Amino acid sequence: MPDRNAPDRQKRRPTIKDVAERAHVSKSLVSLVLSDSSRVSDKSRTAILAAIEELGYRPSAVARSLVSGRTKTIGVIVSNEQDPSHPVAMEGIQTSASAAGLSPLIMHGRRTPEHETDAVETFMGLRVDAIIFIGSVLPTDQLNALGKQLPVAVTGRRMAAEAVDVIVADSRLGASLAVEHLIELGHHRIAHIDASLSEAEPQCLVGYRETMEAHNLDPNVVIGSLLQEGGESGARKLLEQKEFPTAIFAATDLAALGARDVIEKAGMPIPDRVSIVGYNDSPFARLHAIELTSIREPTKAMGIYAAEVVANRILDPEEPPAEWIAEPELVVRSSTAPPAA
Repeated sequence: MPDRNAPDRQKRRPTIKDVAERAHVSKSLVSLVLSDSSRVSDKSRTAILAAIEELGYRPSAVARSLVSGRTKTIGVIVSNEQDPSHPVAMEGIQTSASAAGLSPLIMHGRRTPEHETDAVETFMGLRVDAIIFIGSVLPTDQLNALGKQLPVAVTGRRMAAEAVDVIVADSRLGASLAVEHLIELGHHRIAHIDASLSEAEPQCLVGYRETMEAHNLDPNVVIGSLLQEGGESGARKLLEQKEFPTAIFAATDLAALGARDVIEKAGMPIPDRVSIVGYNDSPFARLHAIELTSIREPTKAMGIYAAEVVANRILDPEEPPAEWIAEPELVVRSSTAPPAA
């Protein structure tokens, strides 16, 4: 008669008990080998490793975390999943985390404090070793409180960091580069489609205002958002003004794309009638049909550094938090030109 339990045994994953029985040792001795303890004889270690190889045993990540106190995972909360620059930052995080033996877990924050808080609670329940925010709309106090519980890094947002590492590009300088470029082309009526509906993006607006005022020009700010829809709504507000600007600086490339669509549908070609500059130098900005002048940030490098920082702080929790400021650059394409005569 066939053994009805045979298929179950074949499908069942081997356990630490199976390894111990195969090697004729105790389970505790197997655990010592798995944790790379030196308190095991060469003979026993060889027998245990051979049993692991024969059985195809893979230790449970949960079990290992209970022993070591670490899961070797980091949570990554992507605030705005529609931002085309965020996958580039994620690529940097993945590269750096893998080199440090860490596995990133990803959740989306949907640019709301509620969703970001839910993601934090999920990661805390999973006992991740650190959390990286790619952008964040959480209050500064909440982020600093979280940083006192585990290593936390925030990219793409300038903040008063008491307990978190901050990795950010100088968006104030980036805005100044954009406006200076337009002024050098001869523009004076330069509008800004702003996205700073929270404390997350104030520096871009500051840089715009400062540069305009330094040239004795009147700032013209309309509220939009980081998304294409925000650029569209900002452009419509500009169309309602008595005098339309000759140039527009948008807070993101997506917003610039939305504004461009509205402007061209209104019969004003880019750049013959209106010049436009975006921010982030997203992959689509380089397309021949778009050719968007934009501000480029070292997004991948920022992701790499974020993962390096939390990996170091996992090993040394007493290391003080730091701020790393990257320098942006202007990338000129065909969406900007001197104003029409």
